[in-house]
Amino acid sequence: MALILHQQYTDPMVLRSYIQDLEERIKERDEALRKESEWTFQQTERIWEIGRKIEKRQRRDHKIERKLQRQERALLQEELNEALQKCQKKGRALKRARRREQLAQEREKILQQERDNALQQAQKREKVFQQEKDNALQQAQERERALQQEINRALQERDRALKRLQEIDPLLQPLTLGDFIMESHASLFSKLTIDPNAARGSDAAMTNLSGKWQPRKVMEWTWFLSEQRLIFDNVCEVFPSDLRAFPPQMTVREDRNKITPITDEKSLVRFVSNSIDEPVKNIMKELNTVDKLGRVCRGDIRVNFIDHPEHAKPLKTKTKSSHPEEPVFTKFCIRRDPAVGMASSTMLSMWEPKAPYDLTVQHLRAALRPTTTFGEVTEETESPPVETEDAEEISQSTATATVTAEMRVNRAVTETYHNMMENCLEFGILTTGQAIVFLHVNWDDPQTLYLSSNWGAKWNFLFD
Repeated sequence: MALILHQQYTDPMVLRSYIQDLEERIKERDEALRKESEWTFQQTERIWEIGRKIEKRQRRDHKIERKLQRQERALLQEELNEALQKCQKKGRALKRARRREQLAQEREKILQQERDNALQQAQKREKVFQQEKDNALQQAQERERALQQEINRALQERDRALKRLQEIDPLLQPLTLGDFIMESHASLFSKLTIDPNAARGSDAAMTNLSGKWQPRKVMEWTWFLSEQRLIFDNVCEVFPSDLRAFPPQMTVREDRNKITPITDEKSLVRFVSNSIDEPVKNIMKELNTVDKLGRVCRGDIRVNFIDHPEHAKPLKTKTKSSHPEEPVFTKFCIRRDPAVGMASSTMLSMWEPKAPYDLTVQHLRAALRPTTTFGEVTEETESPPVETEDAEEISQSTATATVTAEMRVNRAVTETYHNMMENCLEFGILTTGQAIVFLHVNWDDPQTLYLSSNWGAKWNFLFD
């Protein structure tokens, strides 16, 4: 192999070619080295430039960091100074607070001493006052006992004198329930008289029935007397037979002087108030006292009679009328329960007074009868009777009088029924003094009116 190479390079041409080839290779290598050297130098220059930039940035960052550190130290120093100032202020405030607390404790100590001294003085004064009070109370009790003994002796003497007087004069003895009712009837109710001149020159007022409640049917109240007898028996059973709790005969007979002859509704109202209302209130008052078990009255019930029940108008019917308003004499019986409140009351019944010359007993007897067409008859009687050419004058006058009497009775019954409906009442009374008509409405059938009449009877059946 070496021989072959030697032979080749011994040839000048080959050798020259080989040398030229080597020179070209060397030039190419030098050129490559030069380029590589230039690239390396450029990279080095770039690296140095990057290093200088990094160093410059580091110096700048270092400056910024030192600046931030200085600012942070300044802020911390300011905060430290502020905190120190606050601590100093708090310290001074705490010192002042401790001083104030010390002063307050000293003042409290002084005040406590003053309170203790005042309390001791007050206890001393209270002890003296209690002793004076006990002495005064003891003296007052002694005086009260002496006064009570004098009162008891005076009461005993009065009772003995009253007993002797009652033994001498029975008119001064308190009455039992039965005696009181009989005496009230004999001295008051039975003394009813009618002024014979009352009806002269006066026309009976005709009530306007427009817009008023009217019953459709009128039936007889057949069980009225039996119920009244049962109620009266229950009341009599509650009262001991020997209990004398009612006003004496002399007092009842003195009330008789208040009774005057009946001239109109106003005088009739006064008569009923004296002869019925007041005795009823006396009986109810004593009934509440003796009926402890509540067999008749449950609770403390107070009964009263009033003129205008403005507190109870649930079904009020407003009607316009061209006629002037007439005086109203209707009265209402109410009950009050003090346990609930005296301002609260319940309406029990009402009664309508009519002058006896306006509604006579004969009128009531003739007109009051069971009927299923009461409302229709009332509407028909609104018109005057039609005269016929062939009717005789006497028959005509009699028929007119009969129709007029029936109109008056129907109007009075309608007016009473209307007031019962307006005030949601189950019971009502129509009275002329000489006659009493009791009215009853069953609210399961409010269009039916039940009636029970009394033509001046003395009600002695209660004691049979």
